[in-house]
Amino acid sequence: MSNPRASQWERGFRETLDRAGFDLVHPFDLALYNADASVEHRLHDFGRPHARGLLVANTRALWPPFVRAVRDDAVVRASADPLECHLERTLHAAVVALPFAARAYLSHVVTPRPVPIQQISQRAHFAPLGPCHLCIHPEYGPWFALRAVVVCDHDAAIADTTEPPHPCAGCERPCVRALKIALDGGPATRDGVRAGWRRWAEVRTVCPLGRAHRYDDPQLEYHYTARREIVELKGIEPSTS
Repeated sequence: MSNPRASQWERGFRETLDRAGFDLVHPFDLALYNADASVEHRLHDFGRPHARGLLVANTRALWPPFVRAVRDDAVVRASADPLECHLERTLHAAVVALPFAARAYLSHVVTPRPVPIQQISQRAHFAPLGPCHLCIHPEYGPWFALRAVVVCDHDAAIADTTEPPHPCAGCERPCVRALKIALDGGPATRDGVRAGWRRWAEVRTVCPLGRAHRYDDPQLEYHYTARREIVELKGIEPSTS
């Protein structure tokens, strides 16, 4: 999503990601996260107390560009995980075009330790954790995915530390019941979620926020199962629900 007030480098960064379907870029002051993080979990700040962070996410807008990448990019198509490969290639192109050094932290990379991307999302005032342990955005609800954090060797505007209203305030929390049903049906492991993905998807579906941004059926199934044939065979057919 283009931001006319952003600097030229940030507009270019956003445009590269947006073309690939990673349509949400949230700038933030890294101090919002690092100030309270343990030493081992702090992100590299290039010696800048208020380094500029860029949180990268996507909505349902990811699906058509991702399908095209699987179809047209031989490297993506041949990779063990096409979506991770698509993200890595896109983010690399966006970062190397920046006019200063930057370091990217990918949410799917867990060594030497996973990036606490949900905590970063919350502290950066993008989307706080909800009672179902998903981050909930005030507009998109649970219908987005956190993909990466890029820290720039560039100063951010010093952030307002005031916490915005929580989007779940006043909600009757139907997601909590859906989460219990999902947990009762099987373990919250990767294999368990893939086997019972419809139960786990219901945790998102029952949320009253962001329903207009629900993933179409093929994207929703791929989100939980990562089954290659979904993107190769079902492609961008519209939702039947």
